[in-house]
Amino acid sequence: MPSLRQALYNNKPILLGLLVAPLGLYIGVQLKDRREEQQKTTVMRAPTEIPENTQIRLELQDRQESQLSVELESLDSKMQRLDEMQGK
Repeated sequence: MPSLRQALYNNKPILLGLLVAPLGLYIGVQLKDRREEQQKTTVMRAPTEIPENTQIRLELQDRQESQLSVELESLDSKMQRLDEMQGK
């Protein structure tokens, strides 16, 4: 009957598997937990980003409206001058 040392030496792949498998399971569980945590933080962060984007859009819309109002005032003053010139 072979000694324990000789039996372990002859079955290196099995021994390595017994040593590596728990480590692999541990790493897999840690990765899974990390992914779940990242998903939670992403979901928690997303609602705060949406209003920020909406705020930027509203500011852009306000700027465009103010530019349009300035252009309309300018056109209105030009039309009034033309009306005055034609009326004279």
